[in-house]
Amino acid sequence: MKDEKPICAPLPAEIKSARLAGGFTQTEAAKLVHARLKTWQNWESETGEGRKIPLAAWELFLIKANLPAYSHL
Repeated sequence: MKDEKPICAPLPAEIKSARLAGGFTQTEAAKLVHARLKTWQNWESETGEGRKIPLAAWELFLIKANLPAYSHL
């Protein structure tokens, strides 16, 4: 897969936008990737802790939410 761009962590706004595009609450999205609600909230946070979502969790969310085309790869 030589022509694929490297995956990078999405910005908090991209995470929120993808979640909303899939029609999920934060609780539902967190459950999809086996994370706690507070962890998902941190991933979407523009301020405060704002930890980045692990790439594996991001890819898992996109797959389970049936949003592979949403990825900013």
